[in-house]
Amino acid sequence: MRQNVRDTISQAERIAAETNERLKSLVEVVADYYWELDEDSNVSWVSPNFTTLLVEMDIDFMGVPIANVVADLEVNSAVSGGWDKVLGLIEAQKAYNDIRVFIQYEGMDRVDWSCSSAPIYNDAGKYKGMRGAAIDISQRMADERTLHMQSVVLQGMEDGVVIMGTDGQIIDVNPAYCKIFGLSADKLLGMKEVDLAQTVGFQEEDLRAIVKDLKEDGHWRREMSITVDDGGTKYIYGLGFQLNPLDESDNTRVNILRDITERKQAEQNLQQSEQRFRDVVSASSDLIWETDPDDQLTYISDWLEDATGLSRQSLIGHTIESFLGEQRAVIGGRELAAIIESRKPFRNHLTSTTYANGKTIHRSASGAPYYDAQGNYAGYRGLSRDITEQVTAEEHLRQAHRMEAIGQLTGGVAHDFNNILMSMQLNLELLEPLVPADGEGPEFVKILNRGIGRAADLTSRLLAFSRQQVLQPTLTNVNSQINEVLTILKRTISEEITIETNFTDEVAEAVLDPGQLENAIMNLALNAQYAMPDGGHMIVSTQNVHLSVDDIHNHPHVAVGDYLVVAVTDNGVGMSPEVAAQAFEPFFTTKEVGHGSGLGLSMVHGFVEQSRGYTHIDSVEGQGTTVKMFFPRNC
Repeated sequence: MRQNVRDTISQAERIAAETNERLKSLVEVVADYYWELDEDSNVSWVSPNFTTLLVEMDIDFMGVPIANVVADLEVNSAVSGGWDKVLGLIEAQKAYNDIRVFIQYEGMDRVDWSCSSAPIYNDAGKYKGMRGAAIDISQRMADERTLHMQSVVLQGMEDGVVIMGTDGQIIDVNPAYCKIFGLSADKLLGMKEVDLAQTVGFQEEDLRAIVKDLKEDGHWRREMSITVDDGGTKYIYGLGFQLNPLDESDNTRVNILRDITERKQAEQNLQQSEQRFRDVVSASSDLIWETDPDDQLTYISDWLEDATGLSRQSLIGHTIESFLGEQRAVIGGRELAAIIESRKPFRNHLTSTTYANGKTIHRSASGAPYYDAQGNYAGYRGLSRDITEQVTAEEHLRQAHRMEAIGQLTGGVAHDFNNILMSMQLNLELLEPLVPADGEGPEFVKILNRGIGRAADLTSRLLAFSRQQVLQPTLTNVNSQINEVLTILKRTISEEITIETNFTDEVAEAVLDPGQLENAIMNLALNAQYAMPDGGHMIVSTQNVHLSVDDIHNHPHVAVGDYLVVAVTDNGVGMSPEVAAQAFEPFFTTKEVGHGSGLGLSMVHGFVEQSRGYTHIDSVEGQGTTVKMFFPRNC
């Protein structure tokens, strides 16, 4: 019996020893840390790996109160947490499970532990200490923190993110994705990708392109549009890729979408604005321009090329000053360049430019400097308005007022002179019977009569210029009247000058004094002959025209309506603009002394204006001159 008891005890001791050996071996190979405390909370035992850790950290532990060991752990760490709760439960001799604590030392990764322990009692139930374990959960906690941060980032992203499972179902979305389509997360989660495409209105073309790119490249990138509930269009830029491309069996995909509707609308608005600007510039007669910080032209509208023949591309990259300097003549250009150099705005600065093609253009320029976002000078923008017609009209008006004043003065002088001539004529008629017939007296009387006749003719011309001569207007067949004059002219004009007619095929009738028309044709023909000393070609033409308000704005006394134009053209020496501007003035002549009175063109001008028409000169030096007379066709 005793032997059996001894055998049983021996077997139990052997089993206990084997169990302890197994536990010891297990403790030595696992990564977890184990420890025991005595009844005074002093460390009485730690597992070998825990011993190694504490020795490496140069912390005393055997027989040391656990509170001191923890204090040493925290003192040496950069950050720590959770230990107060553990110490409190140990002090209260209470069991605890999975309390999270951590420490992190300088230059080392953070270490997280899950701590659990329970009190130890003897057979009599007396408290003997605590036995516990600290499980290293650093990797799990790091993964959890990473997932949490990713979730926060995902939830806060402005781009919409959706994760599609292998079966094509939505397994996760962020708020931005829900906002793009106006659907809740509950509605989207679990929805098939095909159903989503139909629900939100993706275009078939886009879906086919995405499938094709995924098959060929494993990813896609595309700008798309969808039709929203109100019938409008929403624009989306998206990209997608396989989450685990190394695993062919894992078809989990991520799509990232960005709502670019506002950007597209801004682009469309910008394009429309640019198109409106181009349309306005194209339709405008103003010259619109822009320069860079070096004052070189970066933009110039098509008007300049259309008006002057200068290529826009030949001007880009040139300064305004150098561009103006290449022209034949510029008035106001140097002052404009100085203003631009001063970086000051300007308004209605007048310039006058004569281009290589001989065309002179007057402009009113306005501009202002512009600056970039940092406030740096970026160049000038401005426009130059073509005021050539306005300047010409003002010049014509000034000339008309001048001619009117000269006409009034000439008329007054002519009337006074005519009164003197009449007195002389009457006295000569009274004197003539008293002159002896056998002396030289009768010859002197004839000479006086011829002088009075020439003076009377001069007076008549002066009155014609001043539009105060007595006319006898009638509806006249002008072509026939001109032919009669030309019959005489061809006998008197130099044989080296050929005369050609170019009459209208229509009825050429006008209300005018036929005798004065003949005089006007004669005067113009004689002037043409003088302009062609070596011979040439003269054309007398007629043409029916209709004058609008725009045509007569330089001639306020002329009415809108139908007119007959009688023109005399020569290919002689021509006139300069300065000479042409004075050609109708009385006594103005370019002929040598004794070869002309300077009243020929002034008489023509006065006759036509008195006939409610107007005259116009087109002349180019070295090419010839055309004088046009406009007569109203109706009374």
